[in-house]
Amino acid sequence: MVGADEPGREVGAYRQIGARRGHDTYDRLPTLRMPVFICGGRYDGIAPAFNLEAIHRQIPQARLELFEGGHLFLVQDPKAFESIIAFLRDELDR
Repeated sequence: MVGADEPGREVGAYRQIGARRGHDTYDRLPTLRMPVFICGGRYDGIAPAFNLEAIHRQIPQARLELFEGGHLFLVQDPKAFESIIAFLRDELDR
């Protein structure tokens, strides 16, 4: 694993978890006005589809697409990259 022997790795991981625990922007999501593409794996146990659906309900005009696969849906479903690239191209053309 990259960085497994890095000094301070355990402390850094602990601090990252602590920062994530106190970081909650859910109530501010409706204020987003930029294009948002929410995507994830249909079978993701880390970022489950119901969480992505809840985020989607909070963001006006957001697009949600679930792909075949889990947390590694980008390598599990070749359609994922195609959809992401199409979204970005569409936004660049606006």
